[in-house]
Parts: sequence; C-alpha cells; structure tokens
Amino acid sequence: DKIFDDVYPKISMTSVDDVDTRKLPFDSQKSALSLVDLYEKDYVDKMKLEKAKNPNTDQEVAEELTFEQKEEREALYLWMRVSKALDTLCNAHYTPKALGQSDLKCTVIKAPALRMEEATPTAVSNAQMLTPEELYNMPGKRSHLAFKSQEELTRHDRAVLRRTVKSSIRKKNKRQEMEAEQKEMSKKLHKKAEREAKIAHAEAAGEEPPAAEDEVKMLHPKHKKRKIWAKHNARAEGA
Repeated sequence: DKIFDDVYPKISMTSVDDVDTRKLPFDSQKSALSLVDLYEKDYVDKMKLEKAKNPNTDQEVAEELTFEQKEEREALYLWMRVSKALDTLCNAHYTPKALGQSDLKCTVIKAPALRMEEATPTAVSNAQMLTPEELYNMPGKRSHLAFKSQEELTRHDRAVLRRTVKSSIRKKNKRQEMEAEQKEMSKKLHKKAEREAKIAHAEAAGEEPPAAEDEVKMLHPKHKKRKIWAKHNARAEGA
C-alpha cells in the first residue's frame, strides 16, 4: 500500500545466548599469490562450476596454467621485449616501435557534423588570438601606411609620407650640425688646454711663453698663417 508504516521485527536480547560471540577466522599471513593469480584462480573456478552445472555445452573450460606453461609465457614475453630493443637499435629511423595494447584506444563520438566542425581546440596561444590590426601593429602615428602599396596610397597618405621624409631629413641635418659644433668645441678646448700647459711649462723654466694664434694672424694677415704661427712658436721655444 506504499504507506511505509510496517513494524520491523526486533531481535530479543534478554539472555546471554542471544548474542553471537563467534569470531570470523582472520588470517594474518601474507598471501603468496599475486593479484593476477587470484583473479586467474577465481576465473578458473567459476568456469569449472559452470561446466559442472551444464556438462552438455560445447563451451571450452579455462584451465589453470601449469608451472611450465607460466615459465614459457614469461620467457616469450622477455624475448619479445629483447627483440623490440634490438630492432630499435638496428633500425632506429626506419622501423617504428610496436604499440602496446594499452596504447590502442578507439573512441566513437556521436555528434553532429556541424558541431564537430565548430569545436574549438583545447589550447590556443596568444599569437593565434590576435587580430590583423594587432598582429601588424607598429609603433608610430603613421604605422598604417607601412603595409600599403604605392597604388593604394591616397593623396592624403602621400602628403603624410612626404612630410615624414622631410621631417626626418631636418632632424638628421640638425643632429649633424650639433655633432659638428660639439666637435669644434672639443677642438677649441683641447687647444686651450695645450696652450695653458705650454705657458705653465715656459713660466716654470723661466722662458718667454709662446705667442697666441690670434696674435700671429694679426701680424701676418696675407700669408699662410698656420705655418707662420708654427715657426713663431718653434722660434720662441728654441729661444
């Protein structure tokens, strides 16, 4: 009636005899058989029991392997491993390695074709997720013109490129002028340091200091001033 109000039977515990004090047998010794041997034994016993119940059936009964058969099977397994290792050593680049039974896996996916085509991969790198604008993005305000051909450029794009070229040329000229000025300034400082060193050496020796280049130029404006200045300094040093 599906009311679930039946009274459950109760066990009488009025006397000591009602309590079962028997203990189950417990074997503390470790079994000498492996797990494979135990499964094999259970399977063989089960098949023998089925054969005993139905003796008229044509089904073959699995029998337990003898010690010699087990040794033969173990030797065959070892020989297969050795032969595979020898084949790998002799023909490492030609003979593929044999697959084991555990490596073979066949799975059947019952899914519509449209769903299988739209399935996304499990792992995708960041480079594959970039858009074309992000992939070809270059630093600078006019980076979008780098991937346009000459025919694709508009009038505005050509004007922008022309201004860019002129600006780069002006920056290059300005940089060259600054480098030339710095080089000239360094030459002047070097000459000044040399003159001060010569004057200090002449004063320490009690000699007349060499004449300045400007003084020589003022004395001989129409001649080769650099040679006259060199002769004048040599004469002053020799005196």
